[in-house]
Amino acid sequence: MKVFCIGRNKTGTTSMEGWMSNAGLKVCPQPKGEDLLREWANGSYKPFEVLSTTFDGFQDICWNLDGVPQAMYKMHPDAFFILTMRENADVWYRSLIRYMNNTKPKKMAGYSREERHKLIYGCSILDEKQTKKHYNDYNRKMIDFFESNNANFMQLTIPSSNISERLADFTGLKVVRFPHANKSK
Repeated sequence: MKVFCIGRNKTGTTSMEGWMSNAGLKVCPQPKGEDLLREWANGSYKPFEVLSTTFDGFQDICWNLDGVPQAMYKMHPDAFFILTMRENADVWYRSLIRYMNNTKPKKMAGYSREERHKLIYGCSILDEKQTKKHYNDYNRKMIDFFESNNANFMQLTIPSSNISERLADFTGLKVVRFPHANKSK
C-alpha cells in the first residue's frame, strides 16, 4: 500500500506524516523528498519513481509539486492520494507567511526560501495574489486529474472533524491518532 499526501505545504502535511507513521506506514523522510527539488526543477521524475519504491507514505515537498502526483499515479495507480487543503486560500496564505516569519532561513537543494517559492509558485513570497492563485489552481488541477482518472482520491480540509476515522475508512488502515503537528502561531 502507498499513500501520497499531495496537499501544498501548510495544509497539514506534517500532521499527515505523523498519521501515516502512527498507521504503520514506512514514511519517506522529508529531507529525502526535499533533495529531489533540483531534479523536479530540471523536469526529471525518475528519482521520484526510484524513491517511491522504497517507502509507503509520502508528504510535503517534493511529493506535492506540479506534475509529481500525476507521475506517481501513473506508476502506482492503486495508491491512495490525499489532497489536504485549508478552509480557503486566505487561511492557507496566512499560515504560510506565519511559518516563513517564524522559522530560520533554510536552504533546500541549494535554493533559498525566496528562490524555492519563485520556482514553485512563479512569484515572490510576498506576492499574495499570485501565490493564492497558484494554490487554488493546483488544488483544482489535482481534483480534476484524480477524479477524471477515478483514482483512490480524497480531499481533506484541515482542520475538520473525524479525520482519523475518515482516513481509516478511505485507506482501510486502522483508526489511529491524527496529530496536530508543526502548528504555526
